[in-house]
Amino acid sequence: MSLTPISLQEFRVLLSSCRPPNGWPSKIGVAFSGGPDSACLLHLLKTLFMTCSSSEQLPSQVVAITVDHRLQPASAQASLQCREMAQSLGVPHRLEVVKWGCHPFPPLPTNAVESTGRDARYYLLHNAMVSGDLSLMAMGHHLDDQVETMIMRDDQGSQILGLAGMRKCRRWGMGATLDSKSLKWYGASGMSKWIVRPFLSVSKVWLLLSLQRLCVKNLQARILATCDALKIDYIIDETNFQPSLTPRNMIRSQLAEALPSQPVKHSQTQLPELGRPPAVEFNDILECEGRPTSALYSRVSQAGDFRDGCDAAGISKPLLSHHTNLIASSADEFLSTNVVPSPESSLCIIIPNEEISDAHKQAVLLRVLRYISPFPWGSPHAEARRKTRSLKDLADRIWSPSSLVARQPFTQGAMVMWTPVDVLNVSGRVRFTNKTREPLNNGWLASRLPPSRQYGSGSLDEDITGNVRKALVANIAVLELLWDCRYIIKIRPSLLSHPVRVSLLEGGSTMVVSTQGRYLQPEVVVRQERAKAEETVLARYSNSGQETNGSRQAVEFKWIRTLDVL
Repeated sequence: MSLTPISLQEFRVLLSSCRPPNGWPSKIGVAFSGGPDSACLLHLLKTLFMTCSSSEQLPSQVVAITVDHRLQPASAQASLQCREMAQSLGVPHRLEVVKWGCHPFPPLPTNAVESTGRDARYYLLHNAMVSGDLSLMAMGHHLDDQVETMIMRDDQGSQILGLAGMRKCRRWGMGATLDSKSLKWYGASGMSKWIVRPFLSVSKVWLLLSLQRLCVKNLQARILATCDALKIDYIIDETNFQPSLTPRNMIRSQLAEALPSQPVKHSQTQLPELGRPPAVEFNDILECEGRPTSALYSRVSQAGDFRDGCDAAGISKPLLSHHTNLIASSADEFLSTNVVPSPESSLCIIIPNEEISDAHKQAVLLRVLRYISPFPWGSPHAEARRKTRSLKDLADRIWSPSSLVARQPFTQGAMVMWTPVDVLNVSGRVRFTNKTREPLNNGWLASRLPPSRQYGSGSLDEDITGNVRKALVANIAVLELLWDCRYIIKIRPSLLSHPVRVSLLEGGSTMVVSTQGRYLQPEVVVRQERAKAEETVLARYSNSGQETNGSRQAVEFKWIRTLDVL
């Protein structure tokens, strides 16, 4: 069966399906390895942007960004080829080189090469976005990569939502660690940057679900067919096909061997029933005794079969991703209906009597945990490590119609504390429940876990004197600090009072971000070195808004976390 190349109109539909919530920026980056995936993506993006009308509000510029991992002798030559390929399209090219053994990169890896290389690659791509004033990076991941990712997550015991794989559009996130010197740390800038993957519905080579078996060298597959038809040059990385190198390569090899030799045809009646609860359907699809790769492929291929034909672009929609989107929409609806006003940095939800599935409960809780947690937004730690058992226990406790004695404040991961409340009205008036009074409306208030509960003692105080001094000396107009992974604090050093500036520069005082109130909201104070007990509050964030000491806005606070699914 011959496959047609991806047309420009089809690519326009693919790209529109991963549009960021705030629309397209004027300039985007492309993670460009020179392989067929990124080469095809770069070519189609450049062509589309050159031919589209201004009314489509698409980007007008594209920048190719190549990362040289320095893991192979030929990597420098491949990087040179990438530059030449980008230049032939009239696309600006930027090269980022991994310098193993130089901070922040570890020594040249001998184990976990794939994961370490990925960390280095994403670190450099993020840096390129920051320095290049880019807010969006397009990547060439496709349907084959998606299924490999699903299998890898399944092997790791991922929950249902994780088994849906990569998203077409997602926020970059703060990273996976609190160590600001780590490769896995992106900080506040990761909250305003996006990744899009237009090819996630398109097969590259071996995985053409419900169509036919294709070998690695067959250029009839969609992406390779497009490269062939448009005469797009690309680089073949032979290490991608060596099973012994990485877990992903091993899965890729086993899946290729497990493909049926003849086209697989499923009738509409063989597809999973649409009305069944998603959790049951997912379990039926993915439950394999021992989880051998070939058996898992068979299940995944059924999940990825065509549903209701094709969409407008003729692109198949994998069932897992489809149901994940439905669950996300359901979580949106639940939160919009059952969240009542509460102080910023907290979230108050009413627990309705209507029963919802475990998958929907977990989707809601993941969003709440990620919103409140002081762990980096987007990291597993901010979502209770995404452990199915932990989330199930949390859901049971939140939704349980238990006695008042059992409804006590508790924590179960992500440094989030859950406090039972009685929601008196939809305007957010609540009272904290006790053991003698039945609540009118069962609710829970999620808030940041106090350090006394977290560590047994201590505080969240952070000394920012050094940062402010450097800003004063360098005459920096605005100093931005991420505090507790929850707030952005902007300090305008020139607007600080003269005595405060002099005292900070001469070492007579320190500037500290501290906390106040039940919800651990920030305040900036100046403490005198000679009188430890003496401090002046410059600004604080309270439930009624920002309060400053003086008329000049030297300090501003901004809550940075989002409840959105992306």
